[in-house]
Parts: sequence; C-alpha cells; structure tokens
Amino acid sequence: MIVVLLRRAVLAAVLAVAIALPAAAAQIASRFDIDNEGWQVVEYPFHSSAVGARSMSALPYDAAFGNPAGSVRVGDIYGETGIAAPAAFLGDKGVFYGGTLSWDILIRYTDAATYPALVLAGATMSLYFDAPPPVLGQWTHVSVPLTEAGWKVGGTGVAATLADLQAVLHTLSGVYIYTEWKTGPDDTSVDNIVLLGGATPVGGTPAAPLALGSYPNPFNPQCTVRFELPAAGHARLAIFDIAGRHVRTLVDADLAAGATEAQWDGRDAGGWAVGSGTYLARLESGGDAAVTRMVLVR
Repeated sequence: MIVVLLRRAVLAAVLAVAIALPAAAAQIASRFDIDNEGWQVVEYPFHSSAVGARSMSALPYDAAFGNPAGSVRVGDIYGETGIAAPAAFLGDKGVFYGGTLSWDILIRYTDAATYPALVLAGATMSLYFDAPPPVLGQWTHVSVPLTEAGWKVGGTGVAATLADLQAVLHTLSGVYIYTEWKTGPDDTSVDNIVLLGGATPVGGTPAAPLALGSYPNPFNPQCTVRFELPAAGHARLAIFDIAGRHVRTLVDADLAAGATEAQWDGRDAGGWAVGSGTYLARLESGGDAAVTRMVLVR
C-alpha cells in the first residue's frame, strides 16, 4: 500500500509540473498540430529598413507532413519569400532578450549559400540575422540567439547594438522567417517555431524556462528527445512510465546553453525493451523542470 501511494505521489508531482509549466514559462510556440496558427506568407524584407506593412498571403497547412506530422509549407510566392508571425509573437517582447527564436525547417531546393534566416521589425528599424543553409532534404533545427551578436541593421548592414535589439524587442511589429533558399523554384516546410525567454531579460525579472519535445510521436522503435537550456548548467533528462516509475536516464551532465538532442531506443536502464504505452520525459535544470509525453507503439 505504501509503495502504491508513493508511486501515485511521484506521478502527481510529474504531471503537476507538466500542467503548471506553460503558465510560468516565458515561451511562445507554434507546433502546427491543427492549422497554420495564423502564420502568413510574406514578401521577405531582409535588407530593408522599412518597418511598415508588406505583401502577405495565405500560408498552406500540411497536415500529413511535419516533425512530427503537421507543418506549414510554402513555395516560391514572391521575389523573396518568408513566413510572418501572428499577433501572439508581436508587441513588447523585451522579456525574451537573452533567449532564442528557433524552428525546424526542411528545404527541397538550395543554392548552398548563406541567407538572412530571420528578420525582426520594430517601431523605428528592422534587424536581420544571417545563417548558413539548412541541410537539403532533411529536417534542420535552427536556433537564433536573441542577443545583439550577429544581428545587422536593415538597410545598412551595420552590426546591431544592444540598444538596437532592445528597441526592436520592445516594439515588435513583425517576425519573419526565411523560406526561399534557392534562386528559382522553392518548396519549404517549417515546424515547431518557439520563442524562448532568456535568463536575463531586458527590463524584467530573470526567467529560466525549459523547452522540451520529442519526435516522432508516436514512435517505434526510437525517438529523439530535444530540449533547450536558456543558460549553461547541469541537466538531467530521464524517462518515466505513466505510473511514475523511473525507466532510464538519458542525460545527466553539465551542458552549454542552447539545443541538445538525446535518443531513446525504447529500452530501460537494463537494456530490456519496454512495452507499448505512454511514457514521460522529464527535464530538470537550474531549479526548473519540464515534462513531455511520448507514445511507444510496438
């Protein structure tokens, strides 16, 4: 009886974290599980200093494809094409300074050249961030730091200052992700767009949210658990069954800030294959915790 009560207590604690986390975390995400979540196709303004309205059109939703299934997909619509964020990503976002804006992208054509992967438009200027091309034909995770290093001022190409990035983040009127990686035909899918707060936000209370997810989901025989740390530190990633019993520890180490991936092959700590069912991946770091559910189908 005592063992059963302990197991129930562990499960309640794990699920309580899972339920409470979204309200506490400085995080905005579009997973595209059902529709395009308000994202639009945009005439991509990467070198422009203009911050006004740009040409936009409907963004196709692809329910059958994604990382996991459910994503947005766009071709060569404009001379330079990207996707534009909905209202949830806009406004005063100073709290996200020091964090990241990340997404998964799959390109089907490429010039193998560096392009401006991301543009942020504020009240008085726009900034852009150059990045190398994603890997052709496979999902690539892109994570852009929301600190001034690497950002350039639109229309001038000069390096952005701390004051520039602060001004833009506090008055965000546009967030644009580049989807045209070839001069000519393009066919690009985007999934899992996450705006994640930093450990030292501008003009706000320090926050250290954790981002955690897995793919594919459901899975068999192996899945990838991906997480992002807003600051360097010790991280522990462990798998539990739905009854709260520990199955296996995947990560228990000091890590740098940013994205990390770990694979789980559906086996426990002893190397035995576990049965079909729902499992919980729990991430702990910096006094914070996050939980995600995974379904194993044998």
